[in-house]
Amino acid sequence: MSTIDPIYAEIGVLIRVRRRSLNVTQESLGQSIGLTRTSINNIEHGRQALQVHTLFSIASVLGIDSIALLPRPNSIDGDVVEKNFPKKMPARDKAWLKQVLTLRE
Repeated sequence: MSTIDPIYAEIGVLIRVRRRSLNVTQESLGQSIGLTRTSINNIEHGRQALQVHTLFSIASVLGIDSIALLPRPNSIDGDVVEKNFPKKMPARDKAWLKQVLTLRE
């Protein structure tokens, strides 16, 4: 990633806060899920997008539900969300997903 996406940056903060609260090093987290310390560092700083299975693996190692590592919906800018949708996603699906991800409390 050449720029830091706000969604990944926030996910990274949530991972880092939880990891530190458990006194888990980036090295040991990475080893637990098959990534390098550098990859964990990049994920925590929003420089590396992570796949869904990686998010689930990180959550499992950190002893939490994966949903706890996702940004709160009202903290996500709808334009940022839409920018990251797959190009071939049908417009109806994009509209639904954008609505779900940007719900306001």
